Amino acid sequence: MSSSLFSLHRSRQACRFHSADWRTLVVAAVIALMCAGCGGASSAVPAPTPAPQAITITAQPSSQAVRIGQMATFTVAATGSEPITYQWNRNGTPIDGATSASYTTPATVAADNDSIFSVKITNPAGSVTSGTRRLILNPPQDSDLRFQQVDAVSTRDLYLGYESTAILGTTAMTWGDYGAPFRLTPLGHCAGDGPLNCAWSFNLFRSPETGLTTGYQPGLLSNLQNDVSALPANTVVTSLDLEPADNAYAISLVKSSAGGSFTPMTIQSVLPADFQTVASQQAALGRVITAVGFNGGLVLYLSYGWQSDPGRVYEAQVASATLATLPAQASALAQQGYILTAVGGDTTNGFLVVGTRLQGDTMPRPMRIVTSPIEDVNGLLWSQGYALVVAIDNGLGTAITWIGEK
Repeated sequence: MSSSLFSLHRSRQACRFHSADWRTLVVAAVIALMCAGCGGASSAVPAPTPAPQAITITAQPSSQAVRIGQMATFTVAATGSEPITYQWNRNGTPIDGATSASYTTPATVAADNDSIFSVKITNPAGSVTSGTRRLILNPPQDSDLRFQQVDAVSTRDLYLGYESTAILGTTAMTWGDYGAPFRLTPLGHCAGDGPLNCAWSFNLFRSPETGLTTGYQPGLLSNLQNDVSALPANTVVTSLDLEPADNAYAISLVKSSAGGSFTPMTIQSVLPADFQTVASQQAALGRVITAVGFNGGLVLYLSYGWQSDPGRVYEAQVASATLATLPAQASALAQQGYILTAVGGDTTNGFLVVGTRLQGDTMPRPMRIVTSPIEDVNGLLWSQGYALVVAIDNGLGTAITWIGEK
């Protein structure tokens, strides 16, 4: 074969080689295009953006209680999609600069008492507002059972619910919730000698506080001294009803697992003319009168000290009232800074009202008086954070006077 023919033959082989190579590349390219939407090439299609997660409040703020001049801090916890923003409000008005998960007030003044705080929390999914909480000034110490649960944890953030019930005969009852003082009734509501045929009405409340136990105990009036003295030291009698004609009594009491020792306890009878002097003496010794009633011509009272409250000096004021004048007398005491720690008596002999305050603390305290069935007791009193300190039946079956304080 000549050299020229040899060259032509090699050229044709080269063309055939390049032609096959080209066809291979085309097929590979087509396959790559067909698989562009599957396998490793999927990153070219963006994933859908998830919807923002709505706000959920995982820890509501709590009402705060401080002395005048101190600061109070409210805190909330929430989850949801970022960004999350906060706006705290006081009495429904936004607070400038209060845009964090917690808010600390300036040093408090008397006008701040019972202010209402809430926080609005916002994120891309929307907004949610916390429950309303109170700023309380000059409260009794936590776990001080002598002050009818006024501004205590059990009443500070409202009752969770309530029920009315009655205690009959000689049956003693206890509940793991907070119970109000007895509903005072006229004399003669017992149907025979001794407590067996008597009945006392009261209200029992479910509260946010745990560790409270309420008890109601009737018995023979002649045994009252021994019965009360036998109660545990972490127990305070909050009200009593005396029925001398039937030799009967009933007491309400409350105790707390964190309450400490409420001693010394005094149960004593004095002349009505001497009661103010005795009440002042007890207060000066750091003791609080928590229950009072008439026993014949004498005033019977119970008072308690508290080992967790050493060295405190109180002031006590006593007022005598009829059913008609009791609301005005109670309001006057509240305006002078007194908490109603004891109210007792009946529609025949009248009523005694005992107010107690820390020495020199004259800051007025909110009080509300409701007469049912004319007014909405729950809407005006219990659901507004008032502790029920007095309940008096007019004896005619037509109305009950309820007094709440905070």
